[in-house]
Amino acid sequence: MSNFHLAIDLSQAYGDFFVAATKASFLTSLGIAVTPLAAVVGVLLVVRILSRHRIEQQLLYAFFEHIPDNVYFKDRSGRFIRINRAMADYFGLAEPSDAIKKSDSDIFTSEHSQQALADEQEIIRTGQALIGKEEKETWADGRETWVLTTKVPLRNQRGQIIGTMGISHDITNRKQVEQELEEYKANLETLVAERTAELVQANEERSAALQESEQRSQETDRITELVDLLQACQTIEEAFEVVGAALPNILSSPSGALCITSPSRDLVEVVSTWGDTLATEKVFSPYHCWSLRRGKLHLVKDPHSPLGCAHVTGPAASGYLCIPLAAQGETLGTIYVELPAPAEFSSQSIAPSMETISRPASAAAERISMALANLRLRDVLRDQSIRDSLTGLFNRRYMEATLERELRRAARDNQSLAFLMIDIDHFKMFNDAFGHHAGDVLLRAVGEFLGQGIRGQDVACRFGGEEFVLILTDTSLEIAYLRAEVLREELARLAVQHNGQTLGKITMSVGIAAFPEHGTSSEELIRKSDTALYKAKEDGRDRTETA
Repeated sequence: MSNFHLAIDLSQAYGDFFVAATKASFLTSLGIAVTPLAAVVGVLLVVRILSRHRIEQQLLYAFFEHIPDNVYFKDRSGRFIRINRAMADYFGLAEPSDAIKKSDSDIFTSEHSQQALADEQEIIRTGQALIGKEEKETWADGRETWVLTTKVPLRNQRGQIIGTMGISHDITNRKQVEQELEEYKANLETLVAERTAELVQANEERSAALQESEQRSQETDRITELVDLLQACQTIEEAFEVVGAALPNILSSPSGALCITSPSRDLVEVVSTWGDTLATEKVFSPYHCWSLRRGKLHLVKDPHSPLGCAHVTGPAASGYLCIPLAAQGETLGTIYVELPAPAEFSSQSIAPSMETISRPASAAAERISMALANLRLRDVLRDQSIRDSLTGLFNRRYMEATLERELRRAARDNQSLAFLMIDIDHFKMFNDAFGHHAGDVLLRAVGEFLGQGIRGQDVACRFGGEEFVLILTDTSLEIAYLRAEVLREELARLAVQHNGQTLGKITMSVGIAAFPEHGTSSEELIRKSDTALYKAKEDGRDRTETA
């Protein structure tokens, strides 16, 4: 009790604060809500009446100890001088005296304690009170609470500021309710927005469904007319013309082409086109089209995509589709369709335009495939296979067609091409020593070796007997010679087994002719490479000669 009275005597401001708290408590007992600001004002009024009376000081002390709000006094450094019982319980202290000389940093995180100290230093500097501030307290153990606090300067009897005093009320529950209300409001707004969006979307979907139904009806009519025309065609060439004329009306595409696989199945040729420009090659390998390789529609949105078809060499700014033509287990070709620019579909993006094209294109492709398959069964004979049955390499027929195509490509693109004629040395000796079956084993092994020793764009063929051919695209004479030497040296290390025995060392002689150095036609390259091969054999075999 004496310590408390000593505090009253040391500072008129202490007394002001306690009396204000007493007034607040009295009004509260009458059922009148009192804010921390009102409590402070009450303190200033009551202290003037009771400051000279000991009994009132005792009442003031009793009020200080039993008021449910937190009351505290701090020195100029922010250390606690005294706190009431409520604040001791709030801090989890056994006695209020346990807080003496402690500061907020001993109880709260540094961020919160630094902000509280900054507020108190501002009060001490300006002498202005901080009224009704909502503070979020972050405790050292991670808890978070909210208080409504009022802080005023603490003065001595001479009016000098010697610290701060304050009263705070725990409003954590109120803040939680406010937060829950905000979350409820936000959830309600989200729910309303979602429902509104669902209604808008449903309306848009109904409109789109009606448009799509009408569009599909038109597509069906056009495809039905195409089928009728195809059934009336007498030749496959006539069918090509019909398809080329009908597809522009069926597909919303600025440009496109009907591409048909050759009877030998090694080439795909454009037989009908529409539009002013065309980005695809007129003749290409079926391996250059992903739709033919995969047997399904292939969509390319980005012309620079690594998954683009190799036969598309020109600009197709909005992308393209390749739809394979297949019927009766046979791949007949592909329909190449360039996609329109998004602007051609009003405000729609490129995605709807793809659907607008791919759906009728797939339906048309199915019917075109059946019509072409029936026409081929009627008037087209099967060409010979392009593969050699023994070695699995391409045969001579394919080699001749490929050489012609690659020579045209090399001339157009100003590139080199190398033609290698290869002969297995002393092949007759293998047949005589081990038998013809062993010779077949040897030919298969060499064919597999050559097929695995070239790049993907190169072509390996069996020319006839023990002779093989390699067509190396975009390859100079010098590089071709080096590659031939590598193959020749590696073949010498190849061990071929037959019936448990090694057939012996295998060597080969190579003759090379190159475009354009040694000729511009396939006949010239074949003839000059054969001459170079003959020279290699005459000079001792197991060597490479150039024309």
